[in-house]
Amino acid sequence: MNSRLKEALRRKIDGHNRLVQLSTIGTALGVFVMWAALYFVGNWLPLFFITIVKGVDAEAPAKLPRYVLVALLVWMVVGMIDRLLRTPDERVRESSPLDATIRLLLLPPRATFAVLDNHRNRVQLNAIELEQASGFVEHLYRVGKIQMQSVPVELPGDKERERILTALRLTEMIREREINKTDFLALTHPERVAKFLESDGSAAHSRLA
Repeated sequence: MNSRLKEALRRKIDGHNRLVQLSTIGTALGVFVMWAALYFVGNWLPLFFITIVKGVDAEAPAKLPRYVLVALLVWMVVGMIDRLLRTPDERVRESSPLDATIRLLLLPPRATFAVLDNHRNRVQLNAIELEQASGFVEHLYRVGKIQMQSVPVELPGDKERERILTALRLTEMIREREINKTDFLALTHPERVAKFLESDGSAAHSRLA
């Protein structure tokens, strides 16, 4: 087991998780500001129209803030139903004018759920899985590419294999290639991995990214 490669992979995963955490916090703040603005507009717009009709002495209904909160909650429920009914392909393929309109109307709830989706991009590997991942990366560097159907031979455990491959994909360590209608896995940047497989100890502080 190459300890330098393992440590570099651990650092890369930690860096990836920090970026995910920062982006999640930033997105969450943006979503909070968006909902706060919608709540403000929801309370101000009816008062604006009432003022036009009844004059400057008009007052908004006492329960208006409650109605606005209920409307926002219903909006979120509709967004949740939309999220459950759509398939992953449909989420990517939306392109018609109707789809664009629906996407605009459901932007607030979709943005809210996107915060949760982004948080799930964090990578969690235990010590054994980290060793398996670094060993797999080293083997992939040695052989150049591996057929997808051969990956279970290198990573036998189903759950561990899925977690490791997901981690390596999210950190952009590996990529899929199609050659003659056959799917292969290969390193995204093999030259970066090469630094950790050299016998010269001067590469000890190199990074994968």
